[in-house]
Amino acid sequence: MAKLPLPPQPAKVEPIKNNPKKWHIRDDPITWQNWYKHINWLHTSVLLSTPFIALYGFFTTDIQLKTWTDTELDPYNAHRGFFYSHLGWMLLKQNPYRIGRADISDLSADPLIMFQGKYYGVFALVLGFIFPTIVAGYGWGDWRGGFYYAAIARLVFVHHATFCVNSLAHYFGDKPFDDRNTPRDHFITAILSLGEGQLIMKQKKLDEEKKKLNWGVPLDQLPIYTFDEFSNNWICIEGVIHDVSSFMDEHPGGRTILATSLGKDVTTAFNGGVYGHSNAARNLMSSLRVGVISGGGEVESRKKKQ
Repeated sequence: MAKLPLPPQPAKVEPIKNNPKKWHIRDDPITWQNWYKHINWLHTSVLLSTPFIALYGFFTTDIQLKTWTDTELDPYNAHRGFFYSHLGWMLLKQNPYRIGRADISDLSADPLIMFQGKYYGVFALVLGFIFPTIVAGYGWGDWRGGFYYAAIARLVFVHHATFCVNSLAHYFGDKPFDDRNTPRDHFITAILSLGEGQLIMKQKKLDEEKKKLNWGVPLDQLPIYTFDEFSNNWICIEGVIHDVSSFMDEHPGGRTILATSLGKDVTTAFNGGVYGHSNAARNLMSSLRVGVISGGGEVESRKKKQ
């Protein structure tokens, strides 16, 4: 009698040996030369992400406003002209009775937001102007360049790039979402606004693609059958009759499962009794429906209990 081959033996794994003589960075004291080697940068980046976001707001020194797009409550309403939406909304007086209001109780309860608001002017001055100048001055002796390029020019560029989102992004390009609002997509706007000009959802294209899909005959247009008239070649799910003859060979569970379900209400089996079907399966079944059951159909599992 032939001997069966032995199963492959697992590879031997050498245990990790404790070697007290092996050097590790923790064995060295923290100094100015090696402090960065002692830091777990992954954990540190997670812990400091929220404070850094707040610091970014101080660096940009932007004005915090809510927006009500394309309405009189919109502080930079594009319908009031290109200049107004780009810069004029900050230079011209706003009607206090047409300023949009919002519930900011969640912001008022955030200690980081309240801290930022309380010391906003100080941090904006220090981190937006003084700090960049000091870095360039002490770093490579360029005090004027630090003040002009790292502070003034940087803020001018960042602000106008942001303002382009309010102006250019509402005047040039296509409207891929709908024609009711003014936001547009254009590659030039995307370049000037650092990517903000190519973010609109392509809803129009999606709507055109949806028109090409077979969503099945609407339920209110399907013929009505009694359960006695229900054909043995169909199946019923949630009161809707489906002709699955063209799908039986493609059914992932095999032809047999569908064959044994013909002429029956398989609502329970379809919804988890046998397998919980996905939205894709439901969309497919909608293209196979041929009628509805008068009274909503019969659930086989409930009939058996009765």
